[in-house]
Amino acid sequence: VEFIAKLAFKNLCKKIERIMNAEEIVYTKQ
Repeated sequence: VEFIAKLAFKNLCKKIERIMNAEEIVYTKQ
Protein backbone atom coordinates (compact mmCIF):
# COMPACT_ATOMS: atom_id res chain seq x y z
CA VAL A 1 0.00 0.00 0.00
CA GLU A 2 2.84 2.39 0.87
CA PHE A 3 4.43 1.87 -2.56
CA ILE A 4 1.17 2.71 -4.34
CA ALA A 5 0.75 5.80 -2.18
CA LYS A 6 4.27 7.00 -3.02
CA LEU A 7 3.63 6.39 -6.72
CA ALA A 8 0.37 8.35 -6.59
CA PHE A 9 2.13 11.17 -4.73
CA LYS A 10 4.86 11.32 -7.40
CA ASN A 11 2.24 11.50 -10.15
CA LEU A 12 0.43 14.26 -8.26
CA CYS A 13 3.67 16.24 -7.93
CA LYS A 14 4.32 15.87 -11.66
CA LYS A 15 0.82 17.12 -12.45
CA ILE A 16 1.23 20.11 -10.14
CA GLU A 17 4.62 20.86 -11.70
CA ARG A 18 3.07 20.81 -15.18
CA ILE A 19 0.26 23.13 -14.09
CA MET A 20 2.77 25.53 -12.49
CA ASN A 21 4.88 25.55 -15.66
CA ALA A 22 1.80 26.18 -17.80
CA GLU A 23 0.73 29.07 -15.55
CA GLU A 24 4.24 30.52 -15.69
CA ILE A 25 4.12 30.51 -19.50
CA VAL A 26 0.75 32.28 -19.42
CA TYR A 27 2.06 34.94 -17.03
CA THR A 28 5.18 35.62 -19.10
CA LYS A 29 3.08 36.04 -22.26
CA GLN A 30 0.89 38.74 -20.70
